[in-house]
Amino acid sequence: MPSVDIYDSWELVTRHMPVEQPPATASYIIFKKGSKVYAKNGETGHIEYEDIDAATVIQDAVNGGNKWVHIKAGVYDITQAITLPDEGNLKLTGDGANLTVLRVPTGYDNNIFEFTGTKSDDAYFNVFADMQLRGNPTGTNNTGFKLDSTGGGIVDSLFINLFLWDFAADCVYINQYNTWANVFFRCTFEHGHRSLLFIAGNGSDLRVLCNKFLYSHGVYAIVAYVRYSSFIGNWLYKNDKRAIQIGGGAKNNTFGNNIFFNNSYSSAGTYDDIYVEDGDESVYIGNVFCGNTNSAINILTDSTGNLVQGNIFIGSYGTAPVINNGTNNTIRYNKGYTTENEGIATFSGDGTTTTFNIPHGLVGTPSKYGVSPLTPDADAARTITVDATNITITFDTAPPSGTDNIKFGWWARV
Repeated sequence: MPSVDIYDSWELVTRHMPVEQPPATASYIIFKKGSKVYAKNGETGHIEYEDIDAATVIQDAVNGGNKWVHIKAGVYDITQAITLPDEGNLKLTGDGANLTVLRVPTGYDNNIFEFTGTKSDDAYFNVFADMQLRGNPTGTNNTGFKLDSTGGGIVDSLFINLFLWDFAADCVYINQYNTWANVFFRCTFEHGHRSLLFIAGNGSDLRVLCNKFLYSHGVYAIVAYVRYSSFIGNWLYKNDKRAIQIGGGAKNNTFGNNIFFNNSYSSAGTYDDIYVEDGDESVYIGNVFCGNTNSAINILTDSTGNLVQGNIFIGSYGTAPVINNGTNNTIRYNKGYTTENEGIATFSGDGTTTTFNIPHGLVGTPSKYGVSPLTPDADAARTITVDATNITITFDTAPPSGTDNIKFGWWARV
């Protein structure tokens, strides 16, 4: 029986071949050669765009969205902003955060990526990954991502493994009505000369996860005017001023498992790690404030209904690591800032002493407390007072002499 090429068989091709697989290569592959930048069509292998100006080639490649554009290793000078397409569904990747470098060169002051949202619809499901965006610190306004729209916004998008640094303005600036499900994951923000991450527009559902925020200058590391958002597992280190500023109607946010180290670096005792100007009903849990001898206060809240629990405070410049100027806030079970305590206090009577002090160890005078006698000699007429240091028990008549014969159970809460 003669051999048959299976691709000559209509039966095999139409009924038995697997479904078409996802593309194995990007829609466009951008690379440098000599003085020019090229964009090769990943399917046909043809060079479709070329120019001395890298921004022009990248712009040609990303136009229209709905594609994957991969930028090979190299340093690309970006001398004009690249406009992100309204269509969304753009996957823009590099070879690595220290391999693919897009930079604003000396003498230029443009942003690297911009989105203005000319349509009313949002631009969904973008991915920006594995590249470095480097600013020009001698300029005044250059930014890595400037997403500034009054219509649709960049939403449901992922920013992963990016290195953003040395911008004269913000490393990332977002001012759009929605931030729906935008995720910043495992990025490094460094040396922003205004803020490292600025989120305005009262958006929702932003996720800032496992990033590093280092050495911000001018404003703060993170400025957030968002709701229903999460800031988890980040490292905030040696920012000149405040690490995080929350305000503008922000509420229902979660700040968990972040590490704050030596912020307010250039102005000891001036700025706080977290200032909650307007951030009602948010959660601050499991954060570590360590080595913060420069920060004025670790958490300062003027808002309502927050939970501050399970945090660790190791050193602060001010008199207290937490200042609660709001109302209905629950601050409890923190190490280094004790707002609740309890125990058993045992004394030995000598027949003449009428006053016994129980150090409560709280950060201030208790607003609520309780004392219960646990031995017969402790169960006598007495008065109880509290101050910033002690619960004081004063008996009408001195208890009798004895060894450990006066015992109380007690609890106290600021």
